[in-house]
Amino acid sequence: MGPLGGRSMADLWKDYKDSFADSADWLLSEKFVAEDTSPNIENLLDTIEVAKLEWCRARRAAELIKLQAALDDLYRIVVKVAVLNEECGINPN
Repeated sequence: MGPLGGRSMADLWKDYKDSFADSADWLLSEKFVAEDTSPNIENLLDTIEVAKLEWCRARRAAELIKLQAALDDLYRIVVKVAVLNEECGINPN
């Protein structure tokens, strides 16, 4: 990771798979993500939000729990990699 926290989509997805393997595996098994790809995280978040609404209407409670966990984990990793290095703000050189 660079000093300002910048990451590529591939790096972000790798961090997600490393940090939240169960959620990543579930997204793969449910075909939200194709094997051997690095998804566009913004598009993936949108797709999951749409699925969440559809699954709520269809009363798919068991799947919703797993979907919500995967979504929460995605937000966790996005925030984690977006956090700036405090030292850069104190000493930008």
